[in-house]
Amino acid sequence: LMTQIGVGAAQFGAGVLIVSLEMMKEELIDRLSKSIPFETLSTLPLYFIDSTSDLGTIQSLVRVACRRYKIGVIVIDYLQLMEAKGGRNESREREIATISRRLKRMALDLQKPVIVGSQLNRESTKKGKPTLADLRESGSIEQDADIVLLLSASDDGPETLLQVAKQRGGRTGEITLKLDGPRFMFEAEASSTDWAERRFGN
Repeated sequence: LMTQIGVGAAQFGAGVLIVSLEMMKEELIDRLSKSIPFETLSTLPLYFIDSTSDLGTIQSLVRVACRRYKIGVIVIDYLQLMEAKGGRNESREREIATISRRLKRMALDLQKPVIVGSQLNRESTKKGKPTLADLRESGSIEQDADIVLLLSASDDGPETLLQVAKQRGGRTGEITLKLDGPRFMFEAEASSTDWAERRFGN
């Protein structure tokens, strides 16, 4: 979904930087080519970082990319795979909190939206809809984020519930999506699209 959002921005002319810690650039491009012709994909202003998980290095590379290209959106997949150098006895929760705060600061300094993926706690799958408290390993994620979207898959179909669980200065709510697996794309149901337009505007 994050990549889909990024590609949508690129199709409107914004430079999009995708920081992928889980997949290599070639695998991402292969997935994207399932829904977008490669000839079209190759013309989009998409840029990738897939060479490191170190937060400091990623921040430096992001700043270089923003100076070199007209980057409008930054996508990071995903938070729990990032590493920040800290004290030897620092807990993972504090490390994630540090990463979250530094990404927030980077977004403010660059004045660009940073979309960051996060895992949920395993217990979230046992109780139905996840909540903000289920963001894995740190409450700082909830505090630092301007907008939080939570995804939960249906047990008996292709539907995925997208909850707008937090929106600073805006409304919250739910949208039902359907995953087109072979094309690696989400599509909104018509009723959800109408609701989103009423709530969030076109």
